[in-house]
Amino acid sequence: IKEPMSLWKEINRILKQGGHLILNVPFHYWIHEQPYDYYRYTKAALEYFAEESNFEILILEELGGGIEVLTDFHSKIICPKIPLIGKELAIVIQKFNLIFLKTGVGKKMLRNTSKSFALCYGLVAKKK
Repeated sequence: IKEPMSLWKEINRILKQGGHLILNVPFHYWIHEQPYDYYRYTKAALEYFAEESNFEILILEELGGGIEVLTDFHSKIICPKIPLIGKELAIVIQKFNLIFLKTGVGKKMLRNTSKSFALCYGLVAKKK
């Protein structure tokens, strides 16, 4: 989104009073949708846009953490370069990640890394 404040103002304009905005934005993520990938929005940026556009934030949270960032990196950057087994290796890494994150250690790592290494942010806001 080249002009994010314009988008926020337009969302506010078309939503009914009390309407809800549900938004998910990437953070630690490769450049995508070339040549239209302009920004990475932090939690502070999303708070600013919401406030300036007359939205009340109901939920704003980090999604994913360091383990998810590493899994995403390996699955999309490293594994595809490995001949013959790259695709299968990426699937194994992703499945291992899902299992690991259900363990006590995995949950603790997620809690300890999500604020610094969010894979993305999820936001639910209401038009004031």
